[in-house]
Amino acid sequence: SGNVGIGTASTFGRLSVSVSAGAPATSGNMTNGLTVHNTNGGRAIQLGVNESGGYTYLQSAYVNNANVAQPMAFFTGASERMRIDSSGNVGIGTSSITNALGWGSVAQVGGANPALSLKNTSNVQWDISNFGGTFNIYNGSANRLKIDSSGRVGIGTSNPVIPVQLNNYGGLDGNANQLILSNNAYYSGGDKAVKSGFSTRIDLTNQDGSIRFLNTSASSSANAAITFAERMRI
Repeated sequence: SGNVGIGTASTFGRLSVSVSAGAPATSGNMTNGLTVHNTNGGRAIQLGVNESGGYTYLQSAYVNNANVAQPMAFFTGASERMRIDSSGNVGIGTSSITNALGWGSVAQVGGANPALSLKNTSNVQWDISNFGGTFNIYNGSANRLKIDSSGRVGIGTSNPVIPVQLNNYGGLDGNANQLILSNNAYYSGGDKAVKSGFSTRIDLTNQDGSIRFLNTSASSSANAAITFAERMRI
């Protein structure tokens, strides 16, 4: 058949290599598996089988110092696509993996607008992305949640203008003294309307423990200045 066997007379393909079945070396020389290395003390990668442990493995280290971990990179064509660094961090689309918060290990997706996509067998797709420096969750092409670089959260809107905005017109705001639930209103150097029409608001204040209900007259246009009037207090 022309098949070649190394360490075995039973071949299972064009080239079969029978290796010592043991766990990856934890020190000294790489003694098990099939090893590709550079010089007697250079970096090496080993393909092996741990029969008693029930797994196969790839090990990246020095050929004569197996406990010194080395990064492992994966290429398609001339471009690096994925890397596992010597600390066990995984990078996809980046070779410079950062772990600024000191997690035990991280999986990091890099690139201009990196994303993680989750798609089931019914073709329902959810994407988590860092688009232009903002955190986004998409369902198909619909943006379901966004956190911008200022920490504002948008649910059902891609352009939040208050700390927590629901769809385009309602949301939560507040300060050290009160929590504000509003509809068709936001604060930017003064109260303003998101769109033309009436605006309503409920204030929960810790200064006197009151709950206040306020509204406005109809605004003429989006972003117009508005004035709230208190209508009821508990």
